Amino acid sequence: MNLKLLIVAGLAATSLGVPARAQDSKLEEEVKALRARLEALEKALAESKRPGGQQPGQPGQPGQPGQGGEPRETFQASGYIETRFTNVANSRGDRLPTGPEFQVSRLRARLNFLPSENLMVSTEVNAQTRGTTSNDVNMRELYFQYMTSNRFVRVGQQRVPFGYQVGLESSRNRAALERARVFTLLFPSERDIGVVVGTNSPINNPGHNPHAPRFSLAILNGEGINRSDANRDKSYAGSATFPIGRHHEVGASFYTGSSTRDVSDNPVADTTKRALGFDHRYTNKRFGTQLEYVAGDLFGSDFYGGYAQLLYNLGKPGNVFTRADVFDPDTGAPDDYWRRVSVGWFKDFSRNFRLTVDYDFVRNNATPGRDNTFGIEAQTSF
Repeated sequence: MNLKLLIVAGLAATSLGVPARAQDSKLEEEVKALRARLEALEKALAESKRPGGQQPGQPGQPGQPGQGGEPRETFQASGYIETRFTNVANSRGDRLPTGPEFQVSRLRARLNFLPSENLMVSTEVNAQTRGTTSNDVNMRELYFQYMTSNRFVRVGQQRVPFGYQVGLESSRNRAALERARVFTLLFPSERDIGVVVGTNSPINNPGHNPHAPRFSLAILNGEGINRSDANRDKSYAGSATFPIGRHHEVGASFYTGSSTRDVSDNPVADTTKRALGFDHRYTNKRFGTQLEYVAGDLFGSDFYGGYAQLLYNLGKPGNVFTRADVFDPDTGAPDDYWRRVSVGWFKDFSRNFRLTVDYDFVRNNATPGRDNTFGIEAQTSF
């Protein structure tokens, strides 16, 4: 029923007055019901105008239920596809030995089921055409989540809460084609199976205070995606992010545990995996920087790695960026240092279409010859 019509009807009913005679008791009940209905509609209208009121999850992030009433949608479907002409062989940034080719590097499809405002079941599937095996379709995420206005508990296969590129930055929002190499070796597929508890970030919760610190803790199998635990030991991870003023965010992360396989699915003699990380982001109108550094013990060897990125928004011409990415998998061994300097451009032609051009100057001491890579990528969201 139209809210204005209800208001007019209510005023008309009260101006006419309600006789106290017994035969008019039915009219009294109708007026009371009308007033109750009007109050309920006014309350619902006020709730809908509150920040974060009944907002579904944002595309590209794990969807979240509403914060002030029943969710508008029981099911939420989203995703994106990335098609490329490139000589990048895999997410680690290795070069194709056969030269450039056309690829579907990622096709991510997400479906969220929200039975109530505090509960959600989320699943994400990935498909790709690059790689040397036929097993290029897999389950990326599958978890159950309970969430209040500023806390959550998530059980299942999900992102490891470590740093920014692994724990928060999605593939569709990243400027460069791939993540820094150190993270692809430390956390293959960026996901694991376990339990994560934490506070909600403003990315996933529009009603949350953007200046409040954010924390996450996890107990994980330690074997990556789609794998059962190979031993009794569990892995532990955590992250903390602190906004400083309007332009800065700093964070710290840790990981300690074990894994029986490396990123190439080869068994390892030493299963130790420990890491400490630091990250920082600066944004100011059109200019932004991004920095992460991580060091620790990976399969019995001391390692370090990270990246530093600069990005500038030119306006209509698009965005330009440069990134320096380094990784030393074993500080005690010679000829294993890896370095990549990327320069690139991307432009969002609409909310659903982005075009990216990326050229990488790569130095890999472990291989002879040129290792430079490039890619032209079209990304379409749905």
